[in-house]
Amino acid sequence: MSRTVLAGRLHRLVEEGILARERYQERPDRYEYVLTQKGRDLWPAINALRAWGDVYETPDGPPRLFVHEPCGTPIEAVAYCPHCAAIVPPEDVLTSRGPGYRPPAGSKRRPVGQPTHLLEPPA
Repeated sequence: MSRTVLAGRLHRLVEEGILARERYQERPDRYEYVLTQKGRDLWPAINALRAWGDVYETPDGPPRLFVHEPCGTPIEAVAYCPHCAAIVPPEDVLTSRGPGYRPPAGSKRRPVGQPTHLLEPPA
């Protein structure tokens, strides 16, 4: 990757608040890029994509291993219920419009429908 492309990508990640640029040396000035809280909050999404790729895109096995340091167990990407700690498969997920839902411009606002199963097409 060229330095120009890398610099552009790092600049964009800083602009979006995912990384912060911090000086670690003066004369000459040198900087490192560190994750912000917004960047740390991307971990579940990145880990889910990594786990998917390990299954479907790497026939010889995962290119990197990710291990829970305190116990040494390889980590997985799983959705779990924060209330009962059950692992939640997609067929057990209900979805409905949330408080941030905004209808497309120009459409009439429809009443909030009943929750539907994630894997079922809407009625």
